[in-house]
Amino acid sequence: MSFNFAKLNKSSRFEFKPDYDTSDASAYRKLSEMYEEDGEGAIYTVRAIYINSKTQFRNNVTKKKEAPVFLLDDYAVNIPSFQIEEALEILGDEDAIEAVNNGECEFHIEPYTTKYSDEQCYKVVFE
Repeated sequence: MSFNFAKLNKSSRFEFKPDYDTSDASAYRKLSEMYEEDGEGAIYTVRAIYINSKTQFRNNVTKKKEAPVFLLDDYAVNIPSFQIEEALEILGDEDAIEAVNNGECEFHIEPYTTKYSDEQCYKVVFE
């Protein structure tokens, strides 16, 4: 068994190239906005994934200020930092990358409340 060094390359392995500028804050949507506008049960297709290293919140997996971002057809979506493990798993799996490139990675949004507050929060649930 040999090691696949190609997976260490930092360039994107996703075929999707957005028509929007990911450096522009207006290209990003919140899960809460999407849930309110599209309603419960709306399905979204992930076209690419990257890790935002400029977030203000430290996650419990890498212990760094990192959070996943999903690129959809028309905008980018900030994903909760606690879901970084799922994003890293996808990024580390060639079959998952291929599935994303084939338009097979879908999710819906699920509301939840934390044990720390009654504030409504939102997370991604894969289909």
